[in-house]
Amino acid sequence: MPNPPMDIVIMAGQSNMVGYKTQLSDLAPRWQNPIAHSKIWQDGAWKPLVACGGYQRSGFGPELSFAHQYARSDRPLGIIKLARTGSFMSKHWRADLTDGLFDQLVQQVTEALAAAGAARLAGFLWVQGEADAFEAEAAGEYAASFKVFVERLRARLATPELPVLAAAVNPPREAFAHLDQVLDGLAQPGIENCHMISCEGLSRQRDRLHYDLRGLSRLGRRFSDALDAHQQQSAPGARAPLRQVIHSSADYDCWYEGPQGAQSAYVVTFPYAIVGDGLYEPGFGRSYFTRKEMPAIYIRSRESNWFQTREIFEIMRKIRDFTGAEAKVVTYGASMGAYGALICSGALNAHRVLAIAPQFSIDRSVVAFETRWARAARKIGDFIYSTGPLVSRDAEKIVVYDNLSMDRRQVEMFETDASWSLMPMPFASHQMLRFLHESGALGRLLDGLFDAGPDLAELRNTARSGRRNSAIYWMTMATETAAKFPSVARIALDRALEVGAPRRKIRGLEAALNL
Repeated sequence: MPNPPMDIVIMAGQSNMVGYKTQLSDLAPRWQNPIAHSKIWQDGAWKPLVACGGYQRSGFGPELSFAHQYARSDRPLGIIKLARTGSFMSKHWRADLTDGLFDQLVQQVTEALAAAGAARLAGFLWVQGEADAFEAEAAGEYAASFKVFVERLRARLATPELPVLAAAVNPPREAFAHLDQVLDGLAQPGIENCHMISCEGLSRQRDRLHYDLRGLSRLGRRFSDALDAHQQQSAPGARAPLRQVIHSSADYDCWYEGPQGAQSAYVVTFPYAIVGDGLYEPGFGRSYFTRKEMPAIYIRSRESNWFQTREIFEIMRKIRDFTGAEAKVVTYGASMGAYGALICSGALNAHRVLAIAPQFSIDRSVVAFETRWARAARKIGDFIYSTGPLVSRDAEKIVVYDNLSMDRRQVEMFETDASWSLMPMPFASHQMLRFLHESGALGRLLDGLFDAGPDLAELRNTARSGRRNSAIYWMTMATETAAKFPSVARIALDRALEVGAPRRKIRGLEAALNL
């Protein structure tokens, strides 16, 4: 059997996570030795976890007792720790600060994951808030800042299920008058999978603020017990998936998630275009493939660049090295991602391509009807237009698109042959992915991904019979019929509202279409 993957735990915060004024002489000799099965990220490498080992200027915090308790299960443990004495959420940890502690933490975790091989990102442990409880303004901002901090950390690490364990810090109230606001911020019910860890009864140093050796030891064990309980109570699909980084740079992330060991087939997914930083987007299709426990490789791009970089083909080589030459590969994407799935299929020697509403170009000199993404197009410059040599000849290419929209002209620009199956679906618009989901046809498209593939007739029938349940279908019909048949458009908007379209969108369409 393969060796178990490393469980990686992130530990962050301020002085009580650092371990204020602790030193090696405080510890009994047996606690001064490296801890079995445990490593810590230090100076750009994984090193044995040992007290005062150099991962911070001096001393140690709750990581030692945490690791001793956690290591009883013989699971390999890796700790990434970043803590600063006296640090505020409002001044140092806020996720929107440039080059703040949040950015430093993300960089360390990214580098550590890349060096870890097969690993699971098991949890985030947080001991912070005393500093903010000292100032009224900082305490008042804490709830909003902590929520954004957690959301952005999970997004940047592509782990929406990452357990967060936050210590219910308890400095002396007479000196920290705004503590309740900080505790309310840590205990927000709106942050899913976030749990408070009691600090009651932890012994302190004379300043009544910092935990002493015994207090730190008990805090570490409480963290370990809480994380272990969470893992045991979680449903299999909610547990941290095994992950292995394939490529990481300033512009791209690429990683594998799925069963451990070599697989006979993989799906490689490509992201769609967004406004903003694409490295904060989840892997395309990740929720589905994680739930199905399927071997999947995800690519994220910082910019919406339609993969017009040499680096993307370097990533393809790394993916093929990871999968092995004999494994089947299916590429999958929507819009910009569908274009990527097609042009990268040759380099991956793909078995099948699933392309949802692919965009051949955003260059207005070629596609004058495409009025979006002008800034991205200017930055990209010349597109790759000779796509034929890049698309896998032997792969089955399944392209789903709205033949009544501008997407028809995008699809017609690709060099197609008998290996292409074009699946027109009218009144789905460019939001084809959502239409497929709402109509119940997305599961049909992904059926038999690695085997015979989807039954295209069944896919078409499911989409056709389920379209009445799609808000996208009805809103698109309203848009397309409003000029000539306003009564039909009015009925379509009413139906869209019935099947769950947001009322604000319906009002916006009513105004835009003069209905």
